[in-house]
Amino acid sequence: VIADRLIQLSQQDCTVECLVQTAMADTSELLGNLTTRRTALNTNRRRILDQIDALGGGIAERRTALKSVSKKIAELEEQKEQLDDEILQVDLEVETTKKKAVSAQSLTDSLTTFGDLYREALPEEKRELIRLRVNQLVWTP
Repeated sequence: VIADRLIQLSQQDCTVECLVQTAMADTSELLGNLTTRRTALNTNRRRILDQIDALGGGIAERRTALKSVSKKIAELEEQKEQLDDEILQVDLEVETTKKKAVSAQSLTDSLTTFGDLYREALPEEKRELIRLRVNQLVWTP
């Protein structure tokens, strides 16, 4: 029954397309959220760099005490490094998400390959094929 359903899915382009669109909607939303997060992090990073530059300018013009400025610059540098780390994490998550993106053609090809293999398999191989395929397929209606 499971094998028949998987083979049937491979022959229904609209079903495969619907599955892909649903998966891609989630992926698109996640990528949008990650892009928004990255933009906010970059804005904060730029603000911190501007503060560091302003403090450096204050030192050059001898408007502020050197000790307090040095401490503030160290704090801002630490914040900048934390933001750099967060930006890197977001970039890595974006890349991971893009790699997991589903395409209609790859899903159709995968299901078609399953059908071809299943038709040629021995009974014990068929059980193993189903087990392997179902472990890879997550169905959330």
